[in-house]
Amino acid sequence: MLPPHPGRIAWPYASQPTLTQADAAVMDLQEYGAYAADDAIALSYPQAQAYLYTEFEALHLQILAAYGNGSENVQVATRYHSYLVAPGASGWFRLFVILFPASKKVIVFEQTGYET
Repeated sequence: MLPPHPGRIAWPYASQPTLTQADAAVMDLQEYGAYAADDAIALSYPQAQAYLYTEFEALHLQILAAYGNGSENVQVATRYHSYLVAPGASGWFRLFVILFPASKKVIVFEQTGYET
C-alpha cells in the first residue's frame, strides 16, 4: 500500500471497493474531519446531482467521462452541516464522496455556500 499523500487516499482493502469503505477512508483525512460527526447519505449519481449547485451542472458529464468506465454504477455518499461563520451569517457545507467501483476511483468534492 502506498503512503497517503495529497490527492491519494490510503486504501487498505483488497476486495471490490464499497461506498462505505470509500467514505470511511475520506473521513480518516484530517481536512474532512469536520464532516465526521455528520451522517452520510448514500445516493446514486443522478440523485446526488440534485444536491449540487447549478453552477456545477456542466461538471456532471465531465466527471463521469474522466473517471468512470461508462457502464458502472457510480455511487455517492454525501454529508452536510451548517454553522455560523460570522454574527448573523451562516455557512453551508456539503461533502460528496463519489465512488467509481469498477474503475476503483474515488472523487471528493466539497461544496460551500455562505449567507451574508
